[in-house]
Amino acid sequence: MPAIHILDLPGEIVDNILQQAILVRVLPIGDYESPTGIPRVLRLRLVCKSFDAIFRPALFATRIFDTYLPISTYQPTQALRYWPIRNNHGAQQLWHAYLVYRVQNETEPLAHRYVEIRTAAERLFNTNLTGLTLQSIIESVCWLALASVAGKIALKTYNDHFVIKNGADLNLLSAAAYLNCQDVVKRLLAEGIDPTQHDDLLPAAIEAAALAGHADMLQILQESLPDMVRPPADRETNPRGFIGHATLPTVLCKGKADPQAVVGAAMNGDVELLKMALYPLLGGIHGAPIILSSLMER
Repeated sequence: MPAIHILDLPGEIVDNILQQAILVRVLPIGDYESPTGIPRVLRLRLVCKSFDAIFRPALFATRIFDTYLPISTYQPTQALRYWPIRNNHGAQQLWHAYLVYRVQNETEPLAHRYVEIRTAAERLFNTNLTGLTLQSIIESVCWLALASVAGKIALKTYNDHFVIKNGADLNLLSAAAYLNCQDVVKRLLAEGIDPTQHDDLLPAAIEAAALAGHADMLQILQESLPDMVRPPADRETNPRGFIGHATLPTVLCKGKADPQAVVGAAMNGDVELLKMALYPLLGGIHGAPIILSSLMER
């Protein structure tokens, strides 16, 4: 029987062979997946141009990334621990493409939190106020999910502890703030949705607005906050169990100068936006020196 070249086989068989080759390279070691398997998997792209062309769909079909977190195994200390330093663009693009794929195709609500991301994107699209396609909204919200400190962990699994009663509205508010959909944001604020809260999937709306560089949106959200210091919430109303931001855990919310906005503006890299977050236009400078002092200490 004459030999058959692998690429002469039907496409479905070639895809299956490639998927099995991927899975073999990430066989678990005890209870853990082998972190060294990912570079071996990616080297399959180098076999030939044909393999390179079909590699990404095969990789995504295996869903092996569901067992990993989209953060580096090397964790810098203190405030920079989770910040997206963006020093590995190829990895970020791959993670984003995978997340978009899973969000678009997942149907099981308890499979991680992909369905929640799609729901937020669909609700925003259905407002007919964005002027954007559903695909572009999903892609943007997926970038926002990857920018979230807690979201990177929440994407790992579904846990009732993460999900709070108005989580869907919080996620919609965050997505709308990130995409600068002011009419949607104003409606949700009027309904009492807090722009400083999140349910560990997307960043709080006030951080999302600052992260995206939307000064007008940040001001709208700041105007909705009280001038006074908010008392720490208990675990019944705040299941995250902390106030402030994961990268600034000792800084409490100080009225309109919310530390989450400070973090978002700092990650954006816009100095003027950072000043606006530290010294809100309508809230004076109350709380800003405390936040600035904590930042300098770190």
